[in-house]
Formats: sequence, structure tokens, C-alpha cells
Amino acid sequence: MACRIPDLVLHGRPSQLPLPQPAAHLQSVAGSTRVFGEFHQGSGSVLADDDDDILRFCERAQQVFKAQSARCFVHGFLVRGTTLELWAFDRSGAYSGKRLDLTQRPDLLVRTLAGYALMSDEEVGFNTFVKNAPGSDSYVAFDHRDKLHLRPELIATADYTVGPGTTCYVASTSTVGEPDTVIKFSWREDEEPTEVRLLKRAHERNACGVIQVLGYQDLVNIADLRQGLHFPQTFANRTFSCVATTPLGRPIRQFTSIPELLEVLRDLVKALQSLCVNARILHRDVAIKNLIITPQHSANSPRGVLLDFDFALDLDNVRPIEPMVGSDGFMAIGILSGQRHTYRHDLESLFYVFLWIAIANDRAHDEANDILEGLPKTSRLWKWCTMDFGAVGRDKAADMSPEGFEEILDEFSSDFAPLRGLAKELHALLFPMCDGKIFTGTETDQNIAHNDNWYPCFTGLLSSGGLSQMTWKPGEQNVAETYAGDLKHLRDLLDMHDMPASVCIKLIHIHIHLNKGEILVVHELDAPPHGKTPFLEPMAPDVAGKVYGCNYIVDDSGDLQGFEYTTIEGGPDLAAYPSFVAEFRAAVVQRGVQHNFALAVNLGAAQRGSWMELDFPEKRATFLLPSHVPLPQSDRLVLRTTITKFPSPKNEKNGTKDLPTHGHIEHTWGSSKRIGVDDEEPVDGVTTKNGLHLMGVPLEPGTAFYMAVSAISAAV
Repeated sequence: MACRIPDLVLHGRPSQLPLPQPAAHLQSVAGSTRVFGEFHQGSGSVLADDDDDILRFCERAQQVFKAQSARCFVHGFLVRGTTLELWAFDRSGAYSGKRLDLTQRPDLLVRTLAGYALMSDEEVGFNTFVKNAPGSDSYVAFDHRDKLHLRPELIATADYTVGPGTTCYVASTSTVGEPDTVIKFSWREDEEPTEVRLLKRAHERNACGVIQVLGYQDLVNIADLRQGLHFPQTFANRTFSCVATTPLGRPIRQFTSIPELLEVLRDLVKALQSLCVNARILHRDVAIKNLIITPQHSANSPRGVLLDFDFALDLDNVRPIEPMVGSDGFMAIGILSGQRHTYRHDLESLFYVFLWIAIANDRAHDEANDILEGLPKTSRLWKWCTMDFGAVGRDKAADMSPEGFEEILDEFSSDFAPLRGLAKELHALLFPMCDGKIFTGTETDQNIAHNDNWYPCFTGLLSSGGLSQMTWKPGEQNVAETYAGDLKHLRDLLDMHDMPASVCIKLIHIHIHLNKGEILVVHELDAPPHGKTPFLEPMAPDVAGKVYGCNYIVDDSGDLQGFEYTTIEGGPDLAAYPSFVAEFRAAVVQRGVQHNFALAVNLGAAQRGSWMELDFPEKRATFLLPSHVPLPQSDRLVLRTTITKFPSPKNEKNGTKDLPTHGHIEHTWGSSKRIGVDDEEPVDGVTTKNGLHLMGVPLEPGTAFYMAVSAISAAV
């Protein structure tokens, strides 16, 4: 039999009986405890400042709200000797009338208890918006729409009395269907439902990565509950509301792998940007508790989604002075020092989310103070969570300095140690040096154009792939000629913005298909006697270690995304050239050449001379050899050379003869007799079955080609 909480809970000393925990059923919404009370024996006088009894009494109310956090209010009575006090508790505080003398009215206590017993569910403070149909689960319905059936589990609850009391349930359109909806009860201070209005606007203006409102209704406010009563001071007139939203997701802390986390963070960057640019909204409370991972129903649906818009700011309706809002541990340095909130501050908060996860790797807690309990007292994060906002801002600024950030990186958990390089890249984007100090503000209030320029770089660093289906087909090797006008325009942009010589325009040429969570990484291998040779292979970001973007495409959404990375450092930071990045993106989209031209940063050996590009299918890799290395002697192999990278006109010294070229080896039959291992049709690239072969042609030991390929095969 299920445990039932008594309708009337009476507490007396000395037993100090605790309130029973609510059963794992939606009794926690409909509630079971109707009224609670305490009897304190003794006939002594009651002092006005006798706080101990009152505090214990208030703790009882807090326990009821914790067990029934969607409740509107709670009645309680306190008998101390011959004095009776009648109390009510709601989300704006506690209040009572004058003390009643039971010696003058002996029947008063019995009449009071009888009155409590005869009260309806609404009169004792239950949430009557939640209905219970006979023989079915509890449900809510908005404006006669379909019922949303609540499930027993709470995904958010409040353990306090005064405040918004946010409580969230999982729901579905049927009693047996897979839950896909969140039902949120909360008490807001604003007169109008700002969260609902802004969420609707976000979807009307096509902001991505934002929860969607399915239903909304205001239920009651504190002023109505206290109607007819007189208070010496004003109180917060909170409004109790119910909002249904979708999708239902996992907390971001419950990521299943680091590649998944990187995908989620990447999508959240895009969500914040589109929310600001498209919908003119700032979230202002980016924290672990407000970020979820959602099922990916299509290739274009985001994995990371923003929720809880209670503190969101409408940029079209900004007050002269806005209150400081945010969550402990995640607030931007500028906000802590009193700056007006901007888009960059939301990105900074998201960066702190990444740092908290990387350091604590806590899969159980959302609040920073709870996460801290699992960290050593020496962690620098302890200073990020105090009520002294000025001190927190100064400590964070010290931790974001170049020297302090090295110590933050030293705290990364072992699982995230390989992502220290990524953290450094993001840190450099967010906190550039300015006059010897890190920059923590925004150059111009709401200067979204500035931030939009470095946003693609932020996104590219977090990119975990997804571009693997783009390929350069053999018949498209005349791209440079077909799109000569477009290529010239893009190259002229390099000159106009005085870009470094190592930055050039590149023909898109991807022919390694990535698995989910992989990125393409270039590193250099020794290939005697030819020195270093570039080797390109798919890797998981946490395995690749510290990498830098070297090739970028403009995707169909107009965002600059990395599709190849390198372990070679020393290249220019594209974040330092925001105007060029913005014009390059716009030109590529306007001309419709997203699948033709990319942006490349030449690093290492590959930026010099001409190369042969060789596939290595067994390793899912590609590597380059200098073009002067003689091919195996065979009339079946043909080397076709294509110019693949184009610098700015001023950096092109001698026409096209010195431009980097790639040679692609093709197999031609030459006669009717097949050539290949065991007379099978040859496999593209290098193979190692029954010895080293290229396109089915055996490599002769001792030749320069054999030595280079053998060394690379052994190295990988």
C-alpha cells in the first residue's frame, strides 16, 4: 500500500517528528499535507522576539513546500501555551494575525481545526490547475486543448519558500507515450509573462536552439491571495503561471561523450547568436542548469538548446537601469563590475560552463555551489561563488589573465586534459589583450556586428565534423576556370584587407567521410629521404589534442566552419581579421560558391611546392609526397596536376608557376588486360595487402616512392 501523508500534521515536543517524504507519485503536485500545526506545552508568556519557535515552525512550512513545490500556499497554526497563532505561507513570505487567547475562547481551537478540515483543495492552497481524472494520471490542459499527462518524476524543484519556486514535470500527450514536454510552474515578479512573450518572438523570428511554447496560463497572484488583508509594508506581487514547452532534453552535464559535448556547445553558440541577431533577445542566465541536450531528429536540428528565459532581456525595450542577473559561478566579469549586458557576456558565461564541466566533470549537479563540494579547497573556482560580486569579478579577471588561465588549465580533469588547446583558443577569442590587460567588455553597446565577426571562429573551433559528405568529384577539376570571376573576387578580398601571405583561397577537396564526432586533422610524418610530409586523418577531438583551424568552408547557413585542423602552430588568428571574415562569408553566400571555395591557412611543409595526393583507404587517411618523387614504372598510372590554392594577387609573384599544386593519380587500363592484385579491379590509393601497391601496381622495394610510402605505413 502506498504511504499517505496525513491530511493534518500536528507536531509536538519532544518527539520533533519530521514530515514524511512524499510518495513517488504525483501526490507531490496535488499534495497530501493539507494543514500543519505545532503544540508547544507550557503556560509561560510568549515573547515577541522568541525566534527559535518561529524559525522551527517556518521550517515545517518549508518542508511542505519542498514536498509540494507547485503548491500555491500553506496554512499553519501554532499553539504556545494558551496562545493560538494562525499563519499562512506563500511565495512572497509568511504572515499571521494577532495572537488569540484560548483562555477567553476555549472553543476556538476546535472551531479552527474544524474550519481547516472543511476547506476545499483550493482554500488550503493546492494547485487546482492540475486535474485528476478517475482511474488516470494527473494532467493539465490549456484552453481546452489536448491533455498533457504529467509523469511522477520532477526535473526541477525548489527547496525554499520565498521566491519563484520553479517546479518542472515531464509530460506527454498520452498516458503511455514517450514524454516529450516540460510543464513548468513558477511565480514571476513581472506583471507580464516576459518569458513566454520572448520565447514566442524567438520562434517567430527563426531563432534556433530555443525551447518552444506549447501552452501558457496565468493561475493566480499574491495580491489576489491576500485580498482584504492589510500589511504594513509592500510585498512582491508574484504571479503563479504554468507553461508547457518542448523539447524535453537531458541536462548538459549528462553528455555521453566529449564529441557530443562539443557538438552541444557549438550549437549553443549558434543559438545565442541567432537569439540576439534574429530575435533581438539576450538570455542573461547562461549556466549549466539552463542548457540541455536534445534528441537530433534531423541533420539540421540542434543538439544544444537554451531554456529558462525568466531573466531574458528584450533589446527593443531596455530600461535605463537593468538589475544584475545571472547564476553564481557563471556571470561574466563585465556584469559583475556593473556593465550593461551584451551578447559577448552570454558567450563568456557559456565559456565558464565549459570550464566548470572540464574541471569538475560533475554529472550529478547543476548549481555551482553543489559542484564545488566535489572539488578540492585549493580550486580557483571556489572564489567564483561568493556574494561579494566585486571580489568575484576581480578574482575571475585574475584567472582569465594569461598567467592565471594557465592555472585554470592545470585543474582540467584527466578526461578533458586533451582539450586544453581548445580552451586556449576560446580564451584568446574572448579575452584579447588590450593595453597590457585582458579585454572584458564590449567595444560598443550591443555591437553585434563586431561579435558576429568572431563568432564563426568560435563555432569552428567547437565544430566536431558534419561536413564529411562534401566531396570533390573527378569531373570538377576545372572549378577554378568555371568560377574564375568568383575566384578573382575572393582573392581581391585578401588584398583589400591586407591578409597575411599564408592565408589563401582553396578549392574544396574533401574525400574522407567522417563518422559522427570526428574532425580532420593534419600532422606531419617523417618520410625519408624527403623529410616531413603532411598526413591527414579523421580523429576524435579529445584524441587529437591541441589543434588549430587550417581550412574553413562557409556552410549553407552562412557560417564559417572548420573542416580541417592541424597540429602545426604559428598560423595567423582569423579572429584578428573580423572585417575580412565577414566580407568573405557574405561573398561566398551571395555568389553561391559554398561548395567550391574555402579559406585556407598554409602551415608547415604543405605551403611550399607541388605535391602528389595519395589516399590510404586502410587507414582512412590521405598523405602528400613531393611531386618530384618518381611514380612506379607503369603505363597504368597517370598524374594529373591541379592548382588548388590561390593567394592574393600581390602575393602571386610569377604568374601561376610557383603556386602550390596537388597531383591526383589516376589508373588507366592501357590495354584489355587487368592489372591488380589477384587480377581484381584495383583499389584507389595505397594498399598493403600482399605488399605495398599503388592503384593495384606493386611498388618496387628500394625505390624512392617505396621508401617514402613504407615509412609512412610503418608510422601509422
